[in-house]
Amino acid sequence: MKSTLLFASFLFASAGIFAQAAYVNGVPLVIVNSATNSLDDSISIGGYAPSIASSADGDKLYAATFFDTYIIDVATNTIEDSIVGFSPKFGAGEDPSLIYGISGTQFYTVDVSDNSIDSITIPGTDRMTYRPNAEEMWVTSDSVIHVLDVSSGASLSTTITSGTSQYDGSELRFDADGDIAIKMNWNSKTLVKIDAETKTVDATLDLAQLPNLAGVEVSADGADAFVTASNNNTIYKVDVETMTLTDSTKLPNPPFGVDRHPNSGKLWVVGHFDHVLYIVNPADLSLEDSVLVPGDPHIVEFVKTPTGLESVNPINQFEVFPNPANSLFTLQSARVIGDWSLYDVAGRSVKNGNSKNTVTSISVSELRSGAYMIVAGSRHRKIIVE
Repeated sequence: MKSTLLFASFLFASAGIFAQAAYVNGVPLVIVNSATNSLDDSISIGGYAPSIASSADGDKLYAATFFDTYIIDVATNTIEDSIVGFSPKFGAGEDPSLIYGISGTQFYTVDVSDNSIDSITIPGTDRMTYRPNAEEMWVTSDSVIHVLDVSSGASLSTTITSGTSQYDGSELRFDADGDIAIKMNWNSKTLVKIDAETKTVDATLDLAQLPNLAGVEVSADGADAFVTASNNNTIYKVDVETMTLTDSTKLPNPPFGVDRHPNSGKLWVVGHFDHVLYIVNPADLSLEDSVLVPGDPHIVEFVKTPTGLESVNPINQFEVFPNPANSLFTLQSARVIGDWSLYDVAGRSVKNGNSKNTVTSISVSELRSGAYMIVAGSRHRKIIVE
């Protein structure tokens, strides 16, 4: 698989790093294993969910249809509650007890423990993005950004003029530290760099030559921004320091939204009308992988799974014993194992095979001592060879 190196570097990282499952809105809502880039599970909530967001601790996912909100237990991928008649656009901050919503001129704060709702009125809403390390929610609305202080309740702090058109209330993204904000103005066809601390616009890039801007993202270090244009199937790279276009690449189908994977930094680009996710390397914009997903996807929400990917869906996992092993280990699965591969810490496949049974034994006597990963489809398990 093309994502082997990503898979290895991610799963053998320090224990403090959370696993990430990618929830993709559509019909049904699907869960993608972001280590193996494969479908892992699906959830039917009775309709399309134009907005999804997870609590900061990854325990719950809020999915809003056009009429109601469904609260999903991430550990089991089951609906545990609902809020009838409440369907805002959702977003989360760093407080796991709260989740936020916007609709019309209302900014909502939802208490995750009991789903009680507080609200304040602000001049307008379109999209919202949480600023990392700052307890601020930035809400775009036409040509302005409303900055809300959410450190204690919610209050409107300031407003930044970021566009020139009534229809510029589109996507905004931050670098990982929350120092730089990149705002795409859909109707004005501009890209704006904002100093997030001083709340001032530093530079503007004219993108009038690009057809139909669709999505925007920024690298974790804030060095590069990325813009998708759906009418010519292209993703563009922008040097943030100079605010100049530096690279571009064609994708097989029209790209729409784009999201940065929190761990790998890879770009997950949504092919809305073609039911596909593209995994793009931000360094050279090469297409590394793709995942077919049903139901006209539009949003990717990366959700922390603190106990590891093994907790996402038990039927998609298997047991390995003995572990550690010194000559032979047994692989036992709830379903037929099929094709399997054993990877070392560098992401190299050192052994592979196929089993038409639910139990198989694998020799590791020829392998060096160390950590390995056994993978079969979306199932995986770390094993230590002594």
